[in-house]
Amino acid sequence: MSTVGDDLTLVQARLHDSASIWPRIESRLNKDNDCWVWTGTKGPSGYGQIGIRVNGKPNTRYVHRISYQVFIGPIPKDREIDHLCRNRSCANPKHLELVTHRENILRGNTFAAKQAAQTHCWRGHEFDFKNTQIGTKGERRCRKCNVIKTREHNKRCRQLATT
Repeated sequence: MSTVGDDLTLVQARLHDSASIWPRIESRLNKDNDCWVWTGTKGPSGYGQIGIRVNGKPNTRYVHRISYQVFIGPIPKDREIDHLCRNRSCANPKHLELVTHRENILRGNTFAAKQAAQTHCWRGHEFDFKNTQIGTKGERRCRKCNVIKTREHNKRCRQLATT
């Protein structure tokens, strides 16, 4: 698997002909539309992968990371590549952007991104500074809903005590 380090530098340092990797990649890209879709092997998460040998041992690298490094430049250790087109098999450098891990997660279609984009609780109360409580695991809670929930709980307890 690829690391957050500078893949292309590693690849080029270990290959006899550093220019040989891009023609291998380019021959498997479908450039018919705006995305450069990788038609080769894809990992379980849908990212294009290419196999290379490093010190005689097989290694796998992400195609979009190599494309970014060939056309734009190095990838700092504290950054990731975000696909602006949302197509994980795309290697078009115009569709790739350096972002932090947090920004990459929040831009995606994940549970965390949906929760972060939520402005109101399920009852319609706004998540603002006064009404938002942060739980022990970092989750947001609606203070108004907690008051309602506590009142309903206390009412049920009183009813059970009288019966």
